[in-house]
Amino acid sequence: MDCKRDDMKKLVQMLDLLVSRRADEESLEEQNILEKLIKRYKSLVPAIEVSMIKTETHSRCYTYIEETKRVMIIYLLEN
Repeated sequence: MDCKRDDMKKLVQMLDLLVSRRADEESLEEQNILEKLIKRYKSLVPAIEVSMIKTETHSRCYTYIEETKRVMIIYLLEN
């Protein structure tokens, strides 16, 4: 998530650089577009974090199940 924040900072810096060379009306319009994108991203961050946690949990569960199956098979074959 930190790399995404860094990417956003770079986008804002690039926009500031580009806007300084544009007409005032165009620059305000572009800034508004970027602000809307940033707000949308910030609203998505909690959902992204929850999805990452769920994915990690599911992955651990599947790994546990597979390891348990493997141990059970070895145990059954030995007895």
